[in-house]
Amino acid sequence: MYLFFYNESYLCVVSKIYVFNPDHELSLASDDNNFQPKKNVTRLQKDLALLPLWLEDDCLVLQSDTDIYWRDIADRFGLKYLLTPYIDYSALTEVCAWGWNKQICNKLVRRGVHCSLLPDSNSLTLIRRLTERNTAVEAMKYLISNISDKYLKYLPHLLPELLVSSADVEHFVARHIDVVLKTPLSCSGKGLYFVKHHRLNDSYLRRVERLLEQQRYLVAENRYNVVSDFAMEFSTDSDTVTFVGYSLFATKGNAYDHNILMSDSEIERRLTELIPLDLLRAVRSSIVEFVLANISPLYRGYLGVDMFVYECEGNYFLHPCVEINLRPTMGLVANHFYKNYVAEGRKGIFSVDFFDDASSLQSDHKLRQKSTPAEIVDRKLYSGYLSLCPIKNDTQYRVRVEIL
Repeated sequence: MYLFFYNESYLCVVSKIYVFNPDHELSLASDDNNFQPKKNVTRLQKDLALLPLWLEDDCLVLQSDTDIYWRDIADRFGLKYLLTPYIDYSALTEVCAWGWNKQICNKLVRRGVHCSLLPDSNSLTLIRRLTERNTAVEAMKYLISNISDKYLKYLPHLLPELLVSSADVEHFVARHIDVVLKTPLSCSGKGLYFVKHHRLNDSYLRRVERLLEQQRYLVAENRYNVVSDFAMEFSTDSDTVTFVGYSLFATKGNAYDHNILMSDSEIERRLTELIPLDLLRAVRSSIVEFVLANISPLYRGYLGVDMFVYECEGNYFLHPCVEINLRPTMGLVANHFYKNYVAEGRKGIFSVDFFDDASSLQSDHKLRQKSTPAEIVDRKLYSGYLSLCPIKNDTQYRVRVEIL
């Protein structure tokens, strides 16, 4: 048991940790208790270890994971945490994780966490199955079948297809000009393969066959001219689904780059410059129905549904379910940070940065602190730059917030 004193008047018992494991989908794909991510993913996990505290505090924090800068920022925003030189995993009473899989559970058990605090093997199997892209395909079918006919003209006419053989892939590619193939367990721009119908050569088919042998199937759909990426964030338990908010984000090279920090109403206003508000609301309602029937009985926690607005022949359309993430997302953290820690009416960006050289990140951090210092009043950020995680001598990844 750990006692934590806050502002000399706050007393609580802290025996909870929150594990940031950004290798979640990679671990699910491996389905290996002893999966080891690549060095860059391990680096990301270490550098952003404290990111979940901006989503859920009252956690134990290893002193070695912090620095003076982060502790000062956390205290100015009133984050509640207990700084400790070590964690007695056998004494924990609650464990949260960015994503649940065999590897993270195995690691925690080896460290002494009691099995009763972790998902059992059956729950892990269900999480893995629900995380597969087939869930998004089924959600798309549900949306198309249940949404009002008046909205169908705004949605894709071609549904994603599950392909189980190289012949299936050849046939699909031959019928379409520009195609994206997706592996079942992947996210954030990973596991995507783009191909045009005249470029499906023998070498590419051999790659497809290897993927099918490893992953069982591929999801195929048209490649779209994306105008605006966004997501709807939800939380769910056994019998309720709650809409948490929007995530308006940008990608670089098909991977997540940054979120726009603004209110849900402002994001909705931007989106409805392209598509009808009633369409957004109808899609949200259908997703809630789908999640309540197909996910809520089996999974509790946050989930995000990625979407985008795309353009075709001068008209705008909505892809309402690109993928479903059964875990917190960067967009969820951005939404939560904006609502709780940014002054009303202010706007900015929430970005994940990578530097090849740690010293370059240190220099950039110091320059931004000097040129655009954070203005924090009554635990609200009015302007300036913040890093939401410590910047140490070996840090290469940063979550950067800038209020403009």
